Amino acid sequence: MTAIRTWMARRSGPELFFINALLWAALFGLLELAAGARVSVIALALSGALFGLFMTAITLSARKRAGGAEVMIAMNTAIRTGELPPLFNPTTWTQKLESRRAALQRSQISTPIFFGLVTLLLVVTAFLSLKIDWANFVLAALVAAMGAALTVTTRRRIPKIVELQQQISTMYPPADSVEPDN
Repeated sequence: MTAIRTWMARRSGPELFFINALLWAALFGLLELAAGARVSVIALALSGALFGLFMTAITLSARKRAGGAEVMIAMNTAIRTGELPPLFNPTTWTQKLESRRAALQRSQISTPIFFGLVTLLLVVTAFLSLKIDWANFVLAALVAAMGAALTVTTRRRIPKIVELQQQISTMYPPADSVEPDN
């Protein structure tokens, strides 16, 4: 999975758009076909294009905030392994790790709410449709599982970020906390 994430992080904007659009269209198409629905190729293309634009914008925005693809890959690797890279700028990394920690703390609240509401909406839609559409139940289960996985991952990453911050502060103490030699 790490190799796929690293490979995706190095893709250009148009490549990301194409990959995201194709994956969404394939997933949506398979779910609809499994439910026995007839799916228009135009609907698949339009929904794939919208999803591709949305996900590409999110990915490129995160990449820009991180300082580029290579910095984002190094940061994710450090958080996952708990080891700082051999060459890093302590000031930049301290700021970026703090920013990432704050964002993850905010998402601890927003992620379960968002995925819970989307799951609820899919289940209600499935029950209110004239014909029970099992694709909505399958999609609701996938969305709920994705939300749970993201919540667990977020909770695991925050302590790792704090550990990296402590490593940096141990290696490079702030200038005002250094005691003079007498």
